[in-house]
Parts: sequence; structure tokens; C-alpha cells
Amino acid sequence: MVRLSNRPFRDDNDLAAMLTLVSAAASHDGLDAGHLYRGDVVWSLYQHLAIDPTTRARLFEDDAGTLRGFVLLYPPQGFIVEVNTALPDVDATIAEMVRWTEAHLTSTAPADTPVTTLEVEEIPTTNPGLATALTALGYRPSGEAPFQLNHRDLRGEIEEPVLPEGAEVRQVDVDDVAELEARVALHREVWESSKFSLEGYERLRTKPVYRPDLDLVAVTPEGELASYCIVWWDPELRAAEFEPVGTSTRFRRQGYAKAMLLEGMRRLQAIGATDAVVACETNEKRAPSRRLYASAGFRFVTLCETWTRP
Repeated sequence: MVRLSNRPFRDDNDLAAMLTLVSAAASHDGLDAGHLYRGDVVWSLYQHLAIDPTTRARLFEDDAGTLRGFVLLYPPQGFIVEVNTALPDVDATIAEMVRWTEAHLTSTAPADTPVTTLEVEEIPTTNPGLATALTALGYRPSGEAPFQLNHRDLRGEIEEPVLPEGAEVRQVDVDDVAELEARVALHREVWESSKFSLEGYERLRTKPVYRPDLDLVAVTPEGELASYCIVWWDPELRAAEFEPVGTSTRFRRQGYAKAMLLEGMRRLQAIGATDAVVACETNEKRAPSRRLYASAGFRFVTLCETWTRP
């Protein structure tokens, strides 16, 4: 059995290793297995400055220094497990990662609010291997599935975006400070509790997987930002993820978001992409988002469940 050591996240070299791992796992199991995508990793670590990547991510390596898996920590009780299923000893790797995480979360919880339930988040229903490993460790589905993954094949014709006259979809003008501020404000409008900031957005754009030509906005004829998204391209998988996606309440159901998604897919197709994915929440409040993605050709792939253990 492989021997593992673990350590906190350090730098962009670790980020590169994590991105290589998620690509390898998705390549091994297929896109519909619900592994994390490159965009998930970058967004989890760098979406705002309140996140410290060195405490968010824990890396598990073998004696040769190969990254076997990593954990994303969401204290006080939550975590996400990602393992390279293309390498051997997957169940043992998961077991060691989970046991370390359980000990870490329970030992670091405030004394007045001890952890009574541990939660493994975003377990895809299409990944039976992970479910089997967690079951052996005493975890069970909680009955909640906060997210779902949606997929679109890009190998066929993609319809041309349709917008109101004078409107357009284009990449964000990163040289226009006023537009960057408007872009940040739009994100915070859509996600009210977000800590997204101009400084955090600037940091996010320094990451190696970020592409300015895939950081898109839909702009009204009057020059206002109606919708936005970032598309994260994975050349190893020839696939990309839309994360995040949002539209101002003032411009919903007017075609801006769909046109932006279609433009993003057409840009992906032009650089050789064959697949696109997007995740969304499953609650009733987000039903319009699910209808939007379906209208843009995405199909439901898997639910992402929460598993718990007392």
C-alpha cells in the first residue's frame, strides 16, 4: 500500500499539480463522473481575498512526491475530497485523507462549538467508487443534494447568439477600471453574500488557467453590464467549465445570459473544445438558472450530494 504524507498548500506549483490531478481523474473516469474541474479548483482557492489557500487546501503526496489527492476544507465541519483515480490504492488514499481531515476539523473547532457532524460535500451520484469508499468510513447520504452538474457536447452546430439591437457579448476590458468595478459590483449583486472585490478579481486573473478572451460580459445598448461569466479551459480534456455565471436582476429573461453562454461555447469550439460543463444549485430559487442552461443546450448529468457522519 502506498505511503502518504500531507502538507498545506504553498504556491502556484501546487496549484499546477492540483489542476493536473483533476484533469487526470476526469480523463480516467469520464467527464460525467463529476470530478472537480480546473475552474472549481481555482475558484475555490482564489475567488476572494478572505480565502487563504494555505489553509483551504491540504495536499497528500506519496514517497515520490506525486500528488495523490487533496482536500478542500470548509470549517467547521465541511470538506471536499478529490483523488487521482488513475493511480492505484484509491480507497486507501481516500481513507487516509478523510481520517486526517476528521482529526483536523474536530481538533481545531472552537471549544464552545464542537463539531458533532462531519460533512463531505459535492459527492456526485455518478461516482460509485467514491461513494463506496465513504460508506466504508461510516458516511451516508444526508438526503441533500445542493448542486447539479450539467454538460453540453460542443461537437455539433452551436446556434448564433441573439441580442437586442446595439447589445454585444465581449471579453471584459481589463484596462478599464470603471468596467472592472462594474463587473465586481455585478457579481456582488447576483451573489449577495459574496466577498468578491476588485483586488481579489485582480489576483484571480493572475492564475495560469485564466484566459482574458474567456472572461465574458453581455453589454446592453446603453453600455451597462447585464451578464457575466468566466470560462475555464482545460486543453488536456478539451473541455471547459463556466464558473461563475450571473445576470443582473434588471436584465433577466431578456436573452443576455443565453447569448453570453452561446458566445462562450462558440469561442471554445474555435479553440478545439469538445465539451462544456456548468454547475448550478438545485433549490427552487435557482430554477430559472436550470431553465437557462437547458435552453442553451446543457443536459443534466449528476447530482452533487452531501454525505455525513456523526
